[in-house]
Amino acid sequence: WFSSRVVTIKMTSRSQSPSNSSRSHPFTTGNFSNEEWMDLKESLHTMSIGFLQALHDYASQWQLEYPFEVQLAGGCDLHLEEASIGFIRIAYQGSDLVSFQKNSWLPSPNGGSRAQHICTLFNSDKDALEILHKLFFETCPRFLMGLLDAGKAYLQRQERRRSMVLIFLAVIVPLVLLTGLAFWLRKR
Repeated sequence: WFSSRVVTIKMTSRSQSPSNSSRSHPFTTGNFSNEEWMDLKESLHTMSIGFLQALHDYASQWQLEYPFEVQLAGGCDLHLEEASIGFIRIAYQGSDLVSFQKNSWLPSPNGGSRAQHICTLFNSDKDALEILHKLFFETCPRFLMGLLDAGKAYLQRQERRRSMVLIFLAVIVPLVLLTGLAFWLRKR
């Protein structure tokens, strides 16, 4: 199972531009080429800017009270011999608000009219829906498989190194003991 990091967005006033409090960590790019990786980063950046701008622009209409926090979790579940299941969940002040499933945004059962308004706006952008579907049902599983392959290769390299160290120790330790015993016997 794979899930991207959870992102918390804090907005403290209407005049402040949104800030993203997540930190980037270096990690493998799986089996993506540099160009594919740059395109993916650009798409994610563009989508996140659009999301943050919508939060900022519609805060009063959606009755988002400043300061507020929005949490975002997204990723894909990858099961062997089954279709991948992508997901995005958005929460407001710690409570589920909306989620992206298959090809559309759905309101949380407890999201109320705010969730309905958000889904109406987000579902009206057909291009964004298509991009999200591709991202979480095609790109995410491919990325995850690349990470798994890279991790497997890394672990196999580590295992070989560990094996060499163990073989080295298995040979050296008895030799040192035998040498010490030989010196001891020679002195006697």
